[in-house]
Amino acid sequence: MTLPSQDFVRVLRTLWRLLRWMMWGSLALVLLIFAGQTYNMYAMFSAWHPALGWLFLAAAAALVWWLIGMPILRFLHMPVALRPPELPPREQGLHATHLERHVKFICKYLQRQRRNSFLADHVDKIDTAIETGQVLAGAIKTRGDEGLDESLRQVELFRRQQVDPILLPLDEEAERIIRTEALGVGVATAVSLNGTLDALIVLWRNVNMVSRLARVYYGRPGPRGSLLILRDVSTVVLISNYLDNLTDTAGNLLGKWLGGIAAVVAGPLLNGGANAVMTLRLGYLARARCRSMQRWTDEHRRSVLMRALKSSADASTWVLREMTSQVGGIVGGVVGGMASGAAGAGATVAKGIQTIRDLFLGAFRRESGDPGESAT
Repeated sequence: MTLPSQDFVRVLRTLWRLLRWMMWGSLALVLLIFAGQTYNMYAMFSAWHPALGWLFLAAAAALVWWLIGMPILRFLHMPVALRPPELPPREQGLHATHLERHVKFICKYLQRQRRNSFLADHVDKIDTAIETGQVLAGAIKTRGDEGLDESLRQVELFRRQQVDPILLPLDEEAERIIRTEALGVGVATAVSLNGTLDALIVLWRNVNMVSRLARVYYGRPGPRGSLLILRDVSTVVLISNYLDNLTDTAGNLLGKWLGGIAAVVAGPLLNGGANAVMTLRLGYLARARCRSMQRWTDEHRRSVLMRALKSSADASTWVLREMTSQVGGIVGGVVGGMASGAAGAGATVAKGIQTIRDLFLGAFRRESGDPGESAT
């Protein structure tokens, strides 16, 4: 006779497997949606003139290649991340050989990072850490299982004092990228007026974000990990495509309750905010896969998911505050400008377009400051 807790765990596992299959199905569905939209636009232009239809296909192909194909190509050009060795917990049979292999892996990981342009100023620290790790691996082998407690203490000290400070600039840059892309997605989808355009924006910015994260950590997951990231991106895009009508309806209800400018701003803010939070979660999951220094087991996957949810919850406060300020300024300014005259409206619209353009193009240039600095 099975216990109720065992039945509950079995049900959760079944639901998780179903969810994973649904996420894989979202990849195929996203491709079908974009193929259908492209065909509809092609048919519309072809009805005017066949040459216009072919011209549209050529322009669409060039745009997709520039916005999506090139980031994917940059992602695939990154070397595949080293696969971490098994490192079981102490209570599950940890031996000195596990620790020795783990320290040797860290040394190989640091050796790879010597070629990382983001760590060009830290090569001396990397070389020192590699030498320390090699000595530590030899000491662990000499002590054996009898000195396991001391080996664990020294490995933890090695990671905290020498490895983590080296990776800190990478983590800070990754945090900046994730927050910047989430803010860009939130503002852009809040001011757009079309669900399909929202999905295209989300796809572009998320693929670009994943590509940049792989470049920061100078490594990408293997084929399976890359497919899982692509699956996650597709899931976010699919959800974004269907959130548009839902958030518009919710925004109208809130607008009627709050009144005034809230009636105009509430719907776009809900739509953009939801897309921004999803982008944050995807960014933290992708960062964990690109930075992984531990074998990707079911237990580690659950741990990464929980950390990603916590990190996205912490970062969402800053992103939503910034997005509210920018979207409220754009939408509210346009409404106020229309009421005060064409000149004022034109200036406000121009300012709003400049803000959107800066957020879009921010993906292709590095900024000196960290947008999340005030939130950390």
